[in-house]
Amino acid sequence: MKKFGLLTIILLVLTLTGFARPSDDIVTSISQVKDVKPADEFYGDLQSLIERYGIRNLTRDYKFNPNGQLESVDYIKLAIQGKDVLKELAVGSGVPESKLQTVWGKNCVTRENMFVMKETVISKWLGCMYGVGDISTEAKDVMMTRGKFAIYLNTALDRGLEKISGLIPPQKDK
Repeated sequence: MKKFGLLTIILLVLTLTGFARPSDDIVTSISQVKDVKPADEFYGDLQSLIERYGIRNLTRDYKFNPNGQLESVDYIKLAIQGKDVLKELAVGSGVPESKLQTVWGKNCVTRENMFVMKETVISKWLGCMYGVGDISTEAKDVMMTRGKFAIYLNTALDRGLEKISGLIPPQKDK
């Protein structure tokens, strides 16, 4: 039987009980998001999440709500989705799944901090989950906004992709 991580189980329970709010938006370009502009600190990161990594469920009614507080359901959904994207990219590049298991962090979330949506905690969680260390040395002990989370998640994905790149087997000459 396949092992499920704590975050996966929590997301499943939240989805089945109706607490996870799916988005009807299919956003494929940052230009579709109504409440962001290029001058926003997180704009490039949000653009990368949408256009480079194909992360979905970032918006509701085509609005990102960058100053809104990050909710635990969104964090869990998006963090797992990001990990799935990296896994697909790695496997598609020839990295065996068994090697990927050595990359991902284990036991990153504890019961004590499971629903603490503060920058300092999420920076460590994402770094652990993707096996890349703490995401930000500038994280503050304040509630995480959705805009700041876009920066942290994109950083985690970029570093995770870098780490996975080192596992890609060399191409054989034909």
